[in-house]
Amino acid sequence: MPENWVRGFGGSLHLRHRRPSTAASSPEIRRAVSRVKKRLRRLSNRAAAAPTQVFDDLSHYVDLDLLRVAFHRSKKGMDPGRKRGAAVRFAHQLDDNLSKLLRLFREETYEIPASREVHTRKSGGGVSVLYVPPFRDRVLQRAIALILTAVFEPGFSDCSFGYRPRRSPQQALARLHEGLSRMTPCHVLDLDVRACFDSIDRRTLAALLDRRLTDPLIRRLIAGWIRMDREGGATCIDDDRSFRGITQGAVISPLLANVFLDEVLDRWFGDVLLPKLWGTAHLVRYADDAVILFSDELEARQQQFLLPKRFRSFGMELNRDKTKLIRFGPGVGATRDRARPYPESFDFLGFTHYWVEESCDVPVIRRKMSHLKFWKHVGETREWCREYASRPLLWQHRELRMKLEGVLSYYRIADDRIQLEYLTDLVGRAWHHQVLRRAGKSHSSRRRLLTFFSDHPLAEEASVWGCAGRSVGTTHRFPRSRATD
Repeated sequence: MPENWVRGFGGSLHLRHRRPSTAASSPEIRRAVSRVKKRLRRLSNRAAAAPTQVFDDLSHYVDLDLLRVAFHRSKKGMDPGRKRGAAVRFAHQLDDNLSKLLRLFREETYEIPASREVHTRKSGGGVSVLYVPPFRDRVLQRAIALILTAVFEPGFSDCSFGYRPRRSPQQALARLHEGLSRMTPCHVLDLDVRACFDSIDRRTLAALLDRRLTDPLIRRLIAGWIRMDREGGATCIDDDRSFRGITQGAVISPLLANVFLDEVLDRWFGDVLLPKLWGTAHLVRYADDAVILFSDELEARQQQFLLPKRFRSFGMELNRDKTKLIRFGPGVGATRDRARPYPESFDFLGFTHYWVEESCDVPVIRRKMSHLKFWKHVGETREWCREYASRPLLWQHRELRMKLEGVLSYYRIADDRIQLEYLTDLVGRAWHHQVLRRAGKSHSSRRRLLTFFSDHPLAEEASVWGCAGRSVGTTHRFPRSRATD
């Protein structure tokens, strides 16, 4: 197929040449990372050796090396407002911008800028509002978050995995699978906090921060970041509602939520609840999603009644529709339902956990992509294809492959490979349908498009579903795309 035809379909290709970055060179970045790691490691060791020590002078940790590391760890794709390339413009004069940011911080003249409001759809329905700060503010938040992580990370419980360094959702799922395998059968209490970020009491959060951090410069910035609105920085209303909620979308918010939830659930579970139980219990928490395993049914039902009171004492509520108690064990959920294939199953971090009987009637625990997540990815792909249908084909192919590769790499531990192949097939069909629709009824154009699709697959050995509903492909491997920059 002629290359100029691919360039001409949907507009010119407009290959972007990488501009020479004026940011720091790689050796300088590595040296800055090494120095920052050493300083933060010493701070973390101090915090671990003295669990009750209060740090009142941590602002001297904010220097050019820390800001440079924070710059390279910040997400550069979420630029504020309609202006694009804020990260690129910030990198063109990186040393000057970092020096100016450091001077404003030390002189206590830094003003928190306005944030961009972003609406995202939830998998279970509804819309969540995120307030994305400008890139310069995101760099400073990342720097402060690195310091707070070194102080609070040694005190966090081992059962939490969300937004913590060197911890991932796969580790949380492995810990849950280990607990389910060891406690068979068990009773699973699936917890879901209603509007977690919006219900955090800022006065309680300030008291929790006072236990470890009283530095005035850092606390002033934190107080402004958790009250950011879309108009212009921090809000200062003195009614009761102004003390609830932290900014969802700020870089520092997940760490502050971990500090709050560690006091509400993790420490209470380990220090108060476990010593009182006759049986065994196991807690796994990732951000605001938590699962508690109980070996005794009576204790599980008792805690199902008492846990909402515990959360209400801190101003939070559990979602009654999503918080449930199920018996999880072999032989449960043998009857299947179309809406929910395994009635006595539960979802955690996008996976549905259920029991099946393999050959020789041996029951095993299996995981698959949850029903809601599956169709959420399909719906988002269809919307994406409609939105970017006018972009060049090679660009669409490269971006869609990256999105699909990220989804499949997250769900690589799923046991139902046919479901992942079906997802790959639906994504490919959605893209092909949108592209062929724009091509019109010209047979020559359709033949060229079909040739392009066969030469540029989204995944090797992708599934080809027939009328019988069987999948041909078995593996997903992603070679380097032919569309190069």
